[in-house]
Amino acid sequence: MPTVIGIPVQRVFAASLAIIALLALGFATTHLIMLQTGHRGQFGLRALFNMDGEANLPAWFSAMQLFAAAILLSLIALAKTRARDAHRWLWWGLAAGFFLMSADEGAQLHELLNRPGNTLHAGDDGAFLFSWVVIAIPVVIAIGLVYLRFLFSLPPRTRWSFVIAAACFLGGAVGFEVLEGLFAEAWGLASRTYDWGMAGDFDAKYMMLVLVEESLEMIGVAIFVRALLEYIDDQFGRLTIAMHQ
Repeated sequence: MPTVIGIPVQRVFAASLAIIALLALGFATTHLIMLQTGHRGQFGLRALFNMDGEANLPAWFSAMQLFAAAILLSLIALAKTRARDAHRWLWWGLAAGFFLMSADEGAQLHELLNRPGNTLHAGDDGAFLFSWVVIAIPVVIAIGLVYLRFLFSLPPRTRWSFVIAAACFLGGAVGFEVLEGLFAEAWGLASRTYDWGMAGDFDAKYMMLVLVEESLEMIGVAIFVRALLEYIDDQFGRLTIAMHQ
């Protein structure tokens, strides 16, 4: 007989928040040590926890969060397809979007949007120094309008969890990206030749902006994953993992 293990929703959420807190603490601690002592490497620990970097623990965890959300969305979309639900293709659209965001977290695909953004001269202004934002904002608005009716078709608890998750994620990914552009302009760093990989290394204020931005994004996805698990519990029964001996 297979061993069946139920997925405890609240424990998964609590574990996610604990990991986010540890990653934030590692990022803040290593950067504060660097700012106080000038020791940049710290035996690789600073790069390992750098939330403004790539190929490290925060990037890996963020990618895994988004991938987990994509898997859960795919399971819901599959069930909705079998039931011929009217919104099944919107569920598949969300799943595809989260698979894409997971890939983006590892490959930084959104950085490619800086070039078309720069052709619009958007990057000349501090708020849109990261000019992919000027493309992302209308895309997010368009997706929001397409999914508005779908959102109101969801149970109230799921709907509000989705709204809160989106507010956290977009507030970090877009809102704080705009703030970082304004900050860079104010401090005379708004140059496309500036090494943005080093921007958080020399100023504690920029470090705090990055810390809040990345933490909000991860918290938003954690809330979204919890909402998906709760939705699956309510609609289809407890999600379980069966292990065959």
